[in-house]
Amino acid sequence: MHRAQDASGLAAPEWLSRLLAWSSDPGDSSDLRIRKQIGVSLAAVTIPVFFLYGGFYFANGASGAGWAAVAGGLWDICCLLLYRKTRNYTLFLRLFMPGYQLALLAVHLLLGGFSSSAHVLVYMLVTLLIAPAIAELRQVRAWVCLTVVLLVVAGVAEFFIPHGNPLSANALTVLTICNLLGFCAVVWIPHHLSTLSLHLLNAEVARAHAAADAANQAKSEFLATMSHEIRTPMNGVIGMTGLLLDTPLNPDQREQAQTIRDSAEALMTVINDILDFSKIEAGKMSVEAVPFVLREVLEACLEVLRYKAAEKSIVLTLNAAPDLPEAVRSDPTRLRQILLNLLSNAVKFTPRGEVKLTVTRGEGDRLCFAVQDSGIGLSAEQQGRLFQRYEQAEGGTARQYGGTGLGLAISKTLAELMGGGMSAESAGPGQGSTFRFDIRAPACERPATAKPSASLPDPELASRHPLRILLAEDNAVNQKLALRLLSQMGYRADVAGNGIEALEAVAQQTYDVVLMDVQMPEMDGLEASRRLNQLRTRPDIVAMTANAMQGDREACLAAGMDDYVTKPIRVEALVAALQAVKVRA
Repeated sequence: MHRAQDASGLAAPEWLSRLLAWSSDPGDSSDLRIRKQIGVSLAAVTIPVFFLYGGFYFANGASGAGWAAVAGGLWDICCLLLYRKTRNYTLFLRLFMPGYQLALLAVHLLLGGFSSSAHVLVYMLVTLLIAPAIAELRQVRAWVCLTVVLLVVAGVAEFFIPHGNPLSANALTVLTICNLLGFCAVVWIPHHLSTLSLHLLNAEVARAHAAADAANQAKSEFLATMSHEIRTPMNGVIGMTGLLLDTPLNPDQREQAQTIRDSAEALMTVINDILDFSKIEAGKMSVEAVPFVLREVLEACLEVLRYKAAEKSIVLTLNAAPDLPEAVRSDPTRLRQILLNLLSNAVKFTPRGEVKLTVTRGEGDRLCFAVQDSGIGLSAEQQGRLFQRYEQAEGGTARQYGGTGLGLAISKTLAELMGGGMSAESAGPGQGSTFRFDIRAPACERPATAKPSASLPDPELASRHPLRILLAEDNAVNQKLALRLLSQMGYRADVAGNGIEALEAVAQQTYDVVLMDVQMPEMDGLEASRRLNQLRTRPDIVAMTANAMQGDREACLAAGMDDYVTKPIRVEALVAALQAVKVRA
């Protein structure tokens, strides 16, 4: 017979496993599920037992007891069929248990009563043992009373039953032994089925957990792919605007190019945070604590939105308290994201008027922020739906104003991770709204470099640190960008369009370093790096990739890469990676 085995290693007959699965419903609690499985399983077990004993009685001349046993088996079959149709477990018990007791009582009486078949009464006492395992307390009490009544009836009927047992002494001996063994089995069955049911339930939980893990893995792979596909064109936008800023421009052109660059940087931050949303769900999101100049971050956020606000004739103002510290220690990237989200929402939902950012000092080392607008406002019901993931205050908001509904939920989570919280208030529709949040940001000394700026490539780097470079990159825009950056440092590089071409180039010429993309056709950068590591001598390998999810850096290093630079490419990061390469003779 085939056997099904659960995660714990406990094996059960396949028919019994199917019966256990069939007996309960998906919405049942664990306790009810176990009770159903034990009750239905016992009904199924008693069917062959009744038929076996019926055959035994027929073979030994006790046809009346045989027909009573067969009737008990047929009754149990009817109870199971009714349960399968109605799924009413209470009705099933009310029919099965009394029928089980009446069948045993009939067998007892037809065999001659107490004087000749006391062993049959043992099974009636089994009711008292199995009832707590399959029913509630009220039903247990009813069956105890029914058992007592039936025993009294049997005792009274004893006086009216003609004595003379058709069973021989040997048959009675066999019957008594079988009943004792059966009694032990029926006592043991509820415990065994309860244990088996728990193990099977645990196995289902384990399977559900494995399915959830597989779903999370699929989501992570999807997010990694989306990260790569989004960051690749953003690398071209940010990189090319950086190159544009390095050329001679008049003041207006430089301001416009810088605004494009800042907007692209802000978009890249939002993209990163949305792609990191899985970290928030998994509780793995972390924040930094680095020194930065507070006012520069505030003004940069307002500057990104100033043009859009001007298009709608919205006055965008900053009200910073005079006692604010010049520099604080917190996470400027996360603070920038929260502010950009709240400010962009305020501008989006304000047809005209004013959007004001107010920053004050709170208790201790806290900073308090308030973004106030004169826009469409919020009703009490809409305020209750704020900060819910994938939801917006009103169903038509996404159609009219756009958006994913993730921004406020992410911002609130980030504020909490930074040691604060977030709330919103509004006097009602058309009355504007105010979003408040606070963070822990202790004052500190002004950092040496207060505001990061686009680093200019050093045109003398190649002469001071000569390198033979191979660029393995399949995207034409990224090829052009990387070659331009390298040329501004004085380097010339060969280009390979995939991992196979990179291996062929290394086999034909000696290189000091390979700038290796990860996702490439035919052979990706990870496999190419593993094969390069099998060579007797190999160039340094620097991952230059749009894969920037959690674990991507570790995967690159595990494949044998020596360094890791993410896209969009930062000049300073590329320079640092090149300077770390040892020049070969």
